[in-house]
Amino acid sequence: MKRHRTVARAFGPGCALLALAVAGLACDGGGAAGTQPDTGTAPDGGMPPDGDAGTCDFHGAYEYGAIGGRRAAVDRSFLSPGNQYTHTRTALLADAGAALSCSPAMPSCGASDVITAYDIEVHDLPLADVQDALAQAAPPLYGLDTRPSDGSVFEFKRADGRGFLVGETCAGTTPCAAIPAGIDRVRRRLLDLDTQQLLASECAALRAP
Repeated sequence: MKRHRTVARAFGPGCALLALAVAGLACDGGGAAGTQPDTGTAPDGGMPPDGDAGTCDFHGAYEYGAIGGRRAAVDRSFLSPGNQYTHTRTALLADAGAALSCSPAMPSCGASDVITAYDIEVHDLPLADVQDALAQAAPPLYGLDTRPSDGSVFEFKRADGRGFLVGETCAGTTPCAAIPAGIDRVRRRLLDLDTQQLLASECAALRAP
């Protein structure tokens, strides 16, 4: 209180009230001039608000990639605890070459403008659309299944076999289950993760189609 009285004597009572108001905002962050409330999320590539490094890892084992279609080889990506990423290419034809794989390090969750385990485990997999799919005993198919005409679908699968399949946009075709926004988000994120990880020098042989 002594400091506040000194301000009043030096600048007048009006300035003292202004000083007290500013001090209150600085202490409690209230009102429009305060900081934004903690939403419990962080930007892509960020650390969790509470600094819990445990979320900077994959909580389970997952695999994903395209299935179906007439191809010489199958590409598949695997995510597992220990912040592990592996991409493989397995030949389907005798003359398609040897199997290839690479396991580039995942970025740390403090890095910016990159995809990390935190983005997938905290931002994507908990989405309602994704949890609804994972709750089903058999992986549901969203979108148009083009496998009967040598097309392919995207498959995401958890270690317990639960997951989902994503085909082409329905575009008025019936019957066809529309692709939920959360499911499409996960699919896009994982494909972007492949693009990111395959830029590593050790994956050079896998960057070719």
